[in-house]
Amino acid sequence: MSDSLNVIVIDDDESISNLLSEILRLWNHEVIVLHDSKEAYQLIKERNFDIIFTDVLMPNYNGLELMEKVAEDKPELKDRFVFMTGLSSDHNIELENLLVMEKPFKIREVKEIMDKVSERINRK
Repeated sequence: MSDSLNVIVIDDDESISNLLSEILRLWNHEVIVLHDSKEAYQLIKERNFDIIFTDVLMPNYNGLELMEKVAEDKPELKDRFVFMTGLSSDHNIELENLLVMEKPFKIREVKEIMDKVSERINRK
């Protein structure tokens, strides 16, 4: 994970998004934080992001709806989404086969997720 990546963090909980963005910035990644999924959708359409961290439950579009909307314009970004959730894994059946990071997360878990997405980017 030596290369700097362009990351967007979308979460209506400012404490979570700020914590994650600080961790990512310490690792020298470029990070944009947004708290509104509609605003995030517009920005993702306009700019290129390597990784998209999004909360699952948000006003406007939930995380899955956001991914589907983005995939209509940029299907290559679908496998760059990481879903953050405070729900127990029993409620995550619809997130099966997607990258999920449970809140509260540990730094080690963020690193593992970043490595997985970096592998996906490098395979293409």
